[in-house]
Amino acid sequence: MSLFRFFSGDDNSLDSFEKDYIWFSDLKDFNDVFEGCFDSYVFYEKPEEVSDSMVESMAKDFLQNKIETIVPCFNGMPEGEFAELKEAIMKRQKERHEGRYSAYHSQKWACFSIVDREFGSPVGRELMWGHYGKSLKGFAVEYHRAKLIESLDQSSATPITEGIVHYLERSRIGFYNEFLLRYRSEEGFLNKFLCQKSKAWSYETELRLGGTPFCDGGNKIGYKEDTVRSVFIGSEMSEESKGRLLGKVNRMQSNVDVFEVFVDDENFLLKTKQIRV
Repeated sequence: MSLFRFFSGDDNSLDSFEKDYIWFSDLKDFNDVFEGCFDSYVFYEKPEEVSDSMVESMAKDFLQNKIETIVPCFNGMPEGEFAELKEAIMKRQKERHEGRYSAYHSQKWACFSIVDREFGSPVGRELMWGHYGKSLKGFAVEYHRAKLIESLDQSSATPITEGIVHYLERSRIGFYNEFLLRYRSEEGFLNKFLCQKSKAWSYETELRLGGTPFCDGGNKIGYKEDTVRSVFIGSEMSEESKGRLLGKVNRMQSNVDVFEVFVDDENFLLKTKQIRV
């Protein structure tokens, strides 16, 4: 599988290609205004709205199924004591959940696009070129997915994590009665919850990678140049910028295909033609 990343063609993006690194950004710098607003996706129910069985289940999670070590018998506890215990368990579960948010926010992220049955190849999407490729003044790079992740992993202070973005109609859900239940029963639910975006963004077919640059406050994570499969140059890119891209390709040891992406005026489509380097 391939990962596609679009670049504006400015000096910073050209530098990243020439020097073999990916720029990883903070979530707050993403263009979706709801990115990372996890507290907006859940609401925390009141203790009386959460079943005793759910509280017992949460307690078992914390005590690794040895609930009897602290709570000899839920059913036999005085009502007042159980109410206090219930609130304490719910508070701890909320804190654990907020810790997941913090961990997700602490990583830096890089966004890629993947081939999709509905939208086809990212290279043929005018919205991707319009929003991220500076209206064909920029470029796109196709990476070998497995090789890129393995290569970045060697240059990241923490293991590279991978998340496919899910596009859906957003709605708030109850944390204790729905989120936790789905977290335990639906495989991949946490990833889906953390990597959700509005359907308005579905044309991106995004896959994001998370990592931690070794340099504190840095954003660059390097990769090996053999992870690059193809380069797609927008037809409106300046000759100077195009020269820098082609110069880099010529210096690479691996074989990289280079294409120009242009507008087909007759069919109102974006098309590609291979360039000999």
